[in-house]
Amino acid sequence: MTPLGRLQGLGVKKDVQKAVTFLNRARKQGYVPATNALAWYYERLERNYERAVELWEEADLLESPDAAMNLGVMHAQGLYPGKPADK
Repeated sequence: MTPLGRLQGLGVKKDVQKAVTFLNRARKQGYVPATNALAWYYERLERNYERAVELWEEADLLESPDAAMNLGVMHAQGLYPGKPADK
């Protein structure tokens, strides 16, 4: 099962810690989708917007269109740390 499956409990017992461990390993090996998935985890489950933005900025530097879109959404919703929402 994929780390995202474990994170969301799709087809296997939900195991958030194991999923985060696997995603961090994949991220450290340069797998950009793992970086995006970790950012999603920090935004949605931990509500740690600073960490989510850090990870999406990292993925954005690696030319991830998903990361760029998520950074824009965070900014538009006023969740981008240190920056006000779009008016």
